[in-house]
Parts: sequence; C-alpha cells; structure tokens
Amino acid sequence: MKNLTCIALIALFFTACIKDPFNQNSSTTSAPPPTPNACPTADAALWAVRSFSTRDVAPGFPSVDIEIGLGVGVFTTNGVGNTNSSRVNVGAVSINGENADYEGETYVTKPSASNAEGVDFTSGVSWQVAGDNGFGGFTHVPTNVFPSSSAITSSKEVVKANGYTLSCSTISNADSVLFLIGDVYKIAGGNTTSYTFTATDLSGLSTGDNVAQIVPYTLSSAMLGGKNICFGKEVVRQISVTIK
Repeated sequence: MKNLTCIALIALFFTACIKDPFNQNSSTTSAPPPTPNACPTADAALWAVRSFSTRDVAPGFPSVDIEIGLGVGVFTTNGVGNTNSSRVNVGAVSINGENADYEGETYVTKPSASNAEGVDFTSGVSWQVAGDNGFGGFTHVPTNVFPSSSAITSSKEVVKANGYTLSCSTISNADSVLFLIGDVYKIAGGNTTSYTFTATDLSGLSTGDNVAQIVPYTLSSAMLGGKNICFGKEVVRQISVTIK
C-alpha cells in the first residue's frame, strides 16, 4: 500500500539497508512499520530525519548516542493519500547538498563510508528538486522546526504478557509523537513522553530481537509550482529490545 506515508523512517544501525518507507510491502529489512498517512492531501512528501540509536559500549560504561541524518521523499500524480498512489521521478532531489537515490519509487539519502553521519542538519533544512513529470523545480526551506527528545529510559526487555511502557524524560516542539515496538505503533499528542502498550497490543509480536522507538515530529506545507508539498521533520529515538 503505497499511500502509507511513513512518519518514522527507521535507520537501524545493524544493517546498511533502508526499506522503502512509503511501501509496507518492501522486502528489505531495515524498515519502518506501516503508519497513518501524515499528509493525506499532499501531492508530495519530503521528510528530514534525525535518527538516534542508543548503544551500549561495554559493561560498566555509559551508553552513547549515534546520530544519522536522513532525507526521504515521494512525489505522486494523484496524491500521497491515494490508495493506489502513482509515484513519479522528478529528477535530482537533494537535501542540504546530499543527493537522494531514487529507489523503489522513493527518494532516500544514504550514509556512506565517507559520510557515516549522513545529512548535516546543524544549519537547518533546505530541499532542492530539479523537477519533472508535472513537478516544477524548486528550492525550499521548510518553516517547521525539528522537535527534540531525550533518550529512551525504558527496559530493554519486553514481556508481552505484562505489557510495556515506552518512555523518555522530555519531548519538546512536537506536533505529535509516534511510539513503536517493532511494527506495533501508537500516536499521541506532542507533549506525550510515555505510552503503555497492553498485552493485547503486543500479542502479535514475534519473540526475539527487535527495536523500540519514540518519534516526535512536526509538519509544514507549501504550494510550489501548483503542487501541495508536505515537509516533515522528525527525531527518531531507538533502542534494541528483546521480545519475550
């Protein structure tokens, strides 16, 4: 279902692959789950993503945050919220000077050996689109801000039968917050720092290794060349968990 505009572009650091975040049927392994369409009336959606992975260094040492900056986008002829959304190639797309690859009908930037941290957002966000297939070229600086979130404080063990509370200490400047355990998700208000998943919520999860995430995000939109373009900014906080 290509209309599922993903709010959470999950950059798992255990694999170099990034699943098509707009297509829940994509087969690669580093992926977001399907989530509600954040921009149902837009002709295109472009997301700037700051993804933090909290990693344990060694026993007795504090964990560290690893940040990767990513850009992802899709352009359509019939709206990103359409059940049979028809995507198009609009030529070169870049964010802050980093080129996005057009793969699986989705534009995605990728960290590389020479640029392991991905897109640099210290000076803000600027999208550059060459234009094609009905979309004019443009350069745009979105008006929405990046939200912020502290690290996840929850246990790294998820016992399905007991339910699970996914928490962080602080979230600010968010429109909404997405809480995820594997492919189970809930959306809450922008000032929400904790969500409790019930045993029923978690019952469909497979046991074993997985990922828990808290994703605050903001949205803005602009009419560019007669097209409604949605611009999202999000922070992805994630930890590795064991499902039992």
